[in-house]
Amino acid sequence: MAPPSKSYTHRAIVLGALTGEKFEIVRPLISEDTEATLSAVSRMGAGVDRGLNWVMIHCPRISAPKGEIDAKNSGTTLRLISGMAALLEGKTQITGDDSLRRRPMKPLLNALRELGAKCAGEGEDEHPPVKIQGPMTGTYARLPGDVSSQFVSSLLIACPMKSTPTKIKISGTQKSRSYIDISLDMLREFKIKVSCVSDGFEMEGRQHPMRKKFEVPGDFSSAAFLLCGAAMTDGDVRIGGLELASPQGDAAVLRVLTSFGARVEEGRSDKVRR
Repeated sequence: MAPPSKSYTHRAIVLGALTGEKFEIVRPLISEDTEATLSAVSRMGAGVDRGLNWVMIHCPRISAPKGEIDAKNSGTTLRLISGMAALLEGKTQITGDDSLRRRPMKPLLNALRELGAKCAGEGEDEHPPVKIQGPMTGTYARLPGDVSSQFVSSLLIACPMKSTPTKIKISGTQKSRSYIDISLDMLREFKIKVSCVSDGFEMEGRQHPMRKKFEVPGDFSSAAFLLCGAAMTDGDVRIGGLELASPQGDAAVLRVLTSFGARVEEGRSDKVRR
């Protein structure tokens, strides 16, 4: 079985908290980064229960935390929770470790300000700690495409839940497009409609994520080592939890191995054979 995907786990935690219902994540990847996201939604009103291979989240209503949110070293936590915080009337402050506090947030904070949120970071590039207060009511925001895809994902997840429609204009080539595609894939799983247009994305407001349970798919980055090992040694390997149509960027390893003569079969589990 392939290890679960960290990218999907982050997004499942945030969207699960926004459902307002009891929501179960099956096979989450538990790491320092995803623990930071779980801690963040907990600070914003979510109850979190855990089992051996599951996490249950119940957040009847998200609210601004009374204290500071610590994203530790997780850039994904910092960016996704910033968009979530811009939905709320109260003030949210998000910080992190020394490394995270050196990451610029200005492009995302500018976009949130265009949408009506009040935001501030430290210094010219607006590093954490950042302070954010919503709610967002604007309908238009811009982001450069050559910055972190996490900025785009933050807006894609948060904006459908505000009261007004949104147009997000992306200038230039979109960086790390596969991570944006993962966010779009997750939004579809939660019945959120986002339209891809020539210069960005459009979505209606007042949408609400709907789902009771989500099983985290396997991570192609981790599985790639085993797949390549089988192809190089004339061996076979079966790895469960992977989907050939996955938007994960590293799913391209299957195409590359096929071009070198490996045979990939999809059944109850994925298999690469030379």
